[in-house]
Amino acid sequence: KNLNYLLIFLLILLSFIGAAGLYSAADGSYQPWASRHLIRFYVFLLMAIVISIIDIKLIYKYCYLLFIISLLLLISVEVIGVLGKGATRWIRIFGLSIQPSEIVKITIILALAKFYNDIKFENVKKISYLFFPFLILIIPFIFVVIQPDLGTSLSIIMLGVFILFFAGIRLWKFILGFIATIISIPILLQFIKPYQRERIISFLNPDSDPLGQGYQLIQSKIALGSGGATGKGFLQGTQ
Repeated sequence: KNLNYLLIFLLILLSFIGAAGLYSAADGSYQPWASRHLIRFYVFLLMAIVISIIDIKLIYKYCYLLFIISLLLLISVEVIGVLGKGATRWIRIFGLSIQPSEIVKITIILALAKFYNDIKFENVKKISYLFFPFLILIIPFIFVVIQPDLGTSLSIIMLGVFILFFAGIRLWKFILGFIATIISIPILLQFIKPYQRERIISFLNPDSDPLGQGYQLIQSKIALGSGGATGKGFLQGTQ
């Protein structure tokens, strides 16, 4: 009764628009992208509806436990992880490949939301109350960096920063953290993998490797430039 049917309708509409775009990009074929997109969307839409039926108080009660379980799954990648695309990010459970770093993003939100809900608002601004949120963010961050997965690890930090901001942390603390990050970039670059450094360079200058690291970015620029504001039309794309 309480489901947001307008939201569900908009999500279904977006999924069809996305599938149409992928169908067009594959030159009028549902394979390989459009069909996978639709299957994944409707499986997870069903999961979302099931989760929405669960009493939010029950989820709230077990927020920390869910975070610990996801963290253990993330740690298990180092022991039983499956190598793929140059990194160990997945584990196999009952024949299914699971990427714990994606699950931990959700449980970080739950854990931080529970923490800030439980403390008094005037305590939010105190530095001593940043220690626990810092642990919730930094532990998953370290294990994701080890995999290595620079993109996901950075998204975890950004996710945490947004939640801390909405919780009411003073703006000057974010500014201080941003300045500290900028200053530490030369040091951090020494610890990243050579291929990660190449990706950063190709992002800033895709023409340095037009047929390798910069290929996708150059193709996207050609697609945007040739299509203009209105695009070339359905099934008329060249890139």
